[in-house]
Amino acid sequence: MQHTKNDIYIEKILRILLDQLLSQTDATPDGFTKLKEKIGSFVAAQNKVKLLLPAFPCKTNNSDKVLGKNPDIGEYLALRKFVKIIRDIQAIYAPGVTFYIFSDYHTFSDYISVNLKNHYDYSEGLKAMVEKMNCSNSLKILNFENFSEFDQLNEHEYFDGLRKIYGDKNYEYNFSKLRENNKNMNSTYLGLKKFMSHDQKYVLSKLSNKARQKRLSEIAKGMMVQGRALDNFLKVKLEQCIRLSIHQHPMNGIKYSLFLFEERQFKTPWHNTIMFDAENRKFLIDSKVNHINNKGITIPVIFRDRLWCLIKLTAHTEDHIEQLKGIQALLHHEKSGLILDCCDQPCEISILHPQELANLTVEFGTVTLRNFIRSGSHSEKLSIKTQKIENISQISPNASSSLGKLTIDTTLAALTLNGSELEKLRGTESQNSTNVQGLTKENIVHLALTENHQSKNHKLQIISDNEISFLIDEIEHTDKRLLKLFNDPRIQTQHSLNSGDILIINNDTTLQRTVHLDDEAPTQNTKMPSSQTQ
Repeated sequence: MQHTKNDIYIEKILRILLDQLLSQTDATPDGFTKLKEKIGSFVAAQNKVKLLLPAFPCKTNNSDKVLGKNPDIGEYLALRKFVKIIRDIQAIYAPGVTFYIFSDYHTFSDYISVNLKNHYDYSEGLKAMVEKMNCSNSLKILNFENFSEFDQLNEHEYFDGLRKIYGDKNYEYNFSKLRENNKNMNSTYLGLKKFMSHDQKYVLSKLSNKARQKRLSEIAKGMMVQGRALDNFLKVKLEQCIRLSIHQHPMNGIKYSLFLFEERQFKTPWHNTIMFDAENRKFLIDSKVNHINNKGITIPVIFRDRLWCLIKLTAHTEDHIEQLKGIQALLHHEKSGLILDCCDQPCEISILHPQELANLTVEFGTVTLRNFIRSGSHSEKLSIKTQKIENISQISPNASSSLGKLTIDTTLAALTLNGSELEKLRGTESQNSTNVQGLTKENIVHLALTENHQSKNHKLQIISDNEISFLIDEIEHTDKRLLKLFNDPRIQTQHSLNSGDILIINNDTTLQRTVHLDDEAPTQNTKMPSSQTQ
């Protein structure tokens, strides 16, 4: 049977969603068929594929669970995953995709005890993350204020307005009887009571036990009633979309469950804290309290003057525990440019396990060690045992105070490109790809100059999972496009290095050059380092 071009598009889009997004819990043949038909309807009309996820309301008020009220690396990792999927679909299907996130804060606002300002600050933080990945045209964050039905209501009236306009009165008035006769409905109700008992424990602690149980019953019922109204609203206003869910549902063609993280569990960043386990090179998702109480040394990471995530390190000896606890960790960008600073109590680099240091560098692109003492016996250990880590630079005591490094997060650079543009840049397979040093699961953009870098001959490598790259001799247009990309401050880190600092760079995902910090740091000289610098 000969496949048409549309059939190929459908199969590729289906495969991206199944491989990268959908949980496929209790999948049925009918669920797959309906999903394929839905994708087919978009492709037949050459329309954008439309995805809809009600989620991302705000951070919980429970400080045992989260680091604060603003989005952090948890939200960033989830949104980055969505952007990767959007880029992959754009690369194989020209119309692309629109991914709607509908914030359901107002749906449940009377039950979660989070004020409006916190919600709006949270929502603006999400939008800023999406903008930094240059994906605002495809990844859209919506609220009731985006729909005309709510024009006559103020933001405090959305909660009641949703129920009045789209609520199911029979479901609300006969809730108890329906619950008694429906095992699944009763299970959902009891599960909500249990979850909210923990989530709202500090709010509920002010009540007597009887009042607390009564309030929990009101919350569980109210959230289910509001959830039914939200479903009705979304069916009317966004019924053409493929409906996604952060909750577990059978894959039967109604809602398609997804995992927000690589960890295949139904966990959300607004109810959890993210910790990077340096020993196992994994992001772990759990409550803040559970992370802190687990074995290992937990270090808070600061980004833009706020708590962003945690890092877990291993102490070799009892003596190292207090030294590791004294380390301050900062990030230049959301997921790149880590600084580990011993501050006023310099400590030996030997307190850091070499493999954990390697894993941190692989994950965060660069690691700057500040106020660490580098003993001669430990020098060899800094030649970290991975092909990705080849460049270790230490600033000598006599170095100019204005000396630094400019690094570019090439993985993020690729994410900021429209998928169709990235696909065009890939072009054809190169006859010479000797500079390919290693690949990751994500697209990486590498710009490497030839030995005669005064000439117009440049090697431009766009590296993907299937190792596609190409050679261009006269690439003025492409060169300008990439230079503009690499001059984008969203993907650049300018490291202000102090005397004695040690900068470790992941050569697989990070471009670098030495700069004077008062220079403009012209990116056209940026190139992949080829040797180790001591």
